[in-house]
Amino acid sequence: MHIARGTPTPNQCIVEVVYAVGLLNDSRSDSLLDALGAKPRAGKIARPRSAAVPHWDEDARELRIQGKVVRVVKRPRQAHNIVKILRAFEAAGWPPRIDDPHGRKSTDETRRRDISNLNNGLDTSLLKFECDGDGTGFLWKKIPQTKAVKTAKRRKR
Repeated sequence: MHIARGTPTPNQCIVEVVYAVGLLNDSRSDSLLDALGAKPRAGKIARPRSAAVPHWDEDARELRIQGKVVRVVKRPRQAHNIVKILRAFEAAGWPPRIDDPHGRKSTDETRRRDISNLNNGLDTSLLKFECDGDGTGFLWKKIPQTKAVKTAKRRKR
């Protein structure tokens, strides 16, 4: 079927068919195609995206990096501070640092609490959020992946 539709993989074909019948919205479809490393649908403006840069899918309430979901916001109305921070990073194209999007005269304690809540439930083996240190913004950092080195097992004597 994917050959008939002209898609390179069966998974991409499934996403496009489900989108075509109206079971996926634009944002969710784009997010799934992005996770599969596929090109955007015809008529969409291609936004270059590196797999090393996170992606906040607000409709699915998922934060992804390298195609892996690292954080799900289950209750976005209760977690409005987290959503606002993720939305600001996404809108800015995920620079290493953004200004506090709340536009508030908040204390360092408030910012630290927001970051603590954002990192809570986050797969911190791939990325981590921090305060910027001068009390005006937030940072995200990709965690370098170390390759496991296999060691030879000793033989029992």
